[in-house]
Amino acid sequence: MKLTKHLLALLASFMLLPHLQAWAQQTLTHNRYIIYLSDKQNNTYTINDSASFLSARALQRRQNQHILINNTDIPISATYLNAIAATGASILQTSKWFNYVCVQISDSTQLTAIIQLPFVVSHRLVNRLGQHEKNAVADKFAIEQNQQSLMQSNDATSTASGLNYGNSYNQIHQIGGDALHSLNFQGQGMYIAVFDAGFPNVNSLATFDSLNLQGRLLGYKNFVQNNNNVFASSLNQHGTNTLSCMAAYTDGQLIGTAPKASYYLFITEDTSGETPYEEVCWNSAAELADSLGVDIISSSLGYTTFNYAALNYTHASMNGDIAISTRAADMAASKGILVINSAGNDGASAWQIIGAPADGDSVLTIGAVDNMGVRASFSSKGFTADGRIKPDVCAQGVGAVLANSSGGFFGGNGTSFSCPIIAGMAACLWQYFPYLSNMQLQDLIKQYSSQYNSPDSLLGFGIPNFSISVQQIISSALAKDEPIKAVFPTIFSNRINIIFHNSDTETISTKLINVHGEMILEKNFSTISNNNNLLSLDQLDVAQGMYTLVIQSSKQTIWRKMVCVK
Repeated sequence: MKLTKHLLALLASFMLLPHLQAWAQQTLTHNRYIIYLSDKQNNTYTINDSASFLSARALQRRQNQHILINNTDIPISATYLNAIAATGASILQTSKWFNYVCVQISDSTQLTAIIQLPFVVSHRLVNRLGQHEKNAVADKFAIEQNQQSLMQSNDATSTASGLNYGNSYNQIHQIGGDALHSLNFQGQGMYIAVFDAGFPNVNSLATFDSLNLQGRLLGYKNFVQNNNNVFASSLNQHGTNTLSCMAAYTDGQLIGTAPKASYYLFITEDTSGETPYEEVCWNSAAELADSLGVDIISSSLGYTTFNYAALNYTHASMNGDIAISTRAADMAASKGILVINSAGNDGASAWQIIGAPADGDSVLTIGAVDNMGVRASFSSKGFTADGRIKPDVCAQGVGAVLANSSGGFFGGNGTSFSCPIIAGMAACLWQYFPYLSNMQLQDLIKQYSSQYNSPDSLLGFGIPNFSISVQQIISSALAKDEPIKAVFPTIFSNRINIIFHNSDTETISTKLINVHGEMILEKNFSTISNNNNLLSLDQLDVAQGMYTLVIQSSKQTIWRKMVCVK
């Protein structure tokens, strides 16, 4: 496994490596199951020794966002893993978050033996290998494989950033990204994990030279094959394409949205067929990304129907609580990661709506528009089954400029490309506002999107504006000669943020009052002197409607009209 030394040590500490049996030739009789376990007893790990299974960066992310370490962070009991391996089943993946082991069995007696173990609660089929009941599943990447020739570059140099984006100028300028680049916020110090089907030649292509030579390619793994095969030319180039939207740097051709960020590359997609086992791999990659301290997951993948029809999801399944990958994405978000996923390319198909994990309530779901901001007909629609707005925002996914695995540049169509365009820009924005939590960052991106006040099922909140105007709003607020610098967003769903700065330590009082003059919430905050304090009214459970927020300090009292939308 070609990963950093720290990553190798971390994997070993999870006690996975002793149980990952050699990847053998699969016979057609093998099936794969998730085995859910009852507990984590007989475990050598505890919450108190979290540094042994979480990196320092992962611990810092939790501290920054006030996230407590809990039982879901503790690795699975090695005693239980050994007992399952003793049945003869091959252990392929494990999940500490959901306390399961994914196994491959060669005959039914192995499954029977596993089910009879006292700590096994239930099991779930995730891949029926060699089955003959085929369900027609369209190639999810089909629409994105049509490489469009590019016009001769017109040397589109952004007046804001001074960078020559060439043909890729529009996809960055459309969302105001060049303005952030001009301030030298280009993703430095941010960790992005890319989940995809393959990254052929990323380690040798000239457009990724700076990524490789500067040591910003931090590690990689193929979860489908449990090996380090991610760069082979025989692999699907979809990951190379999506990565280039963020990490490529070729002057006059393509500059990604986060060209100076650091990256982990994880293969979770098996292009030989569609099975829920791919979602298991997605979950494993997310757990590893969390443990390594990744800030953002960019996933241009989705799951709806499978080769074995009995495992299919339905429209009703897209409620944020059912799909394996959706539950994993929301769990990753609960650990402080900003999870960004493509909406899907089913807008003009029979399925039409978003898939998993794009239906997650904590996932930033990205649809596609053309270079003029018009919705792409293929971009999957909302709403979720439980009525939530999806997609969340959109970016260019028609004629998006990409790098291919042979070193060329072309235009491609798909939400797979609008997703990383937003993910890279989100990294730059988070770099600019490091005190924000992942969900606060989501709120900020939505708040400054083109149809924030009238979201719909086609574009969601619209096209984000990462431009300098966003920064000026907050920066000018911070420059005010008043202790209460900013209150945002004024149109909120479950969170309101306040930036407060004063020379003295003091207590800030906040009150939320409804239209009848009734105080429905009161909360006090203790602030730190000479510091920009970010104060958040979190998990607000209030009805839709108009409110007044009263904020009082020793030197200032303000009233703000607020609107709650669900």
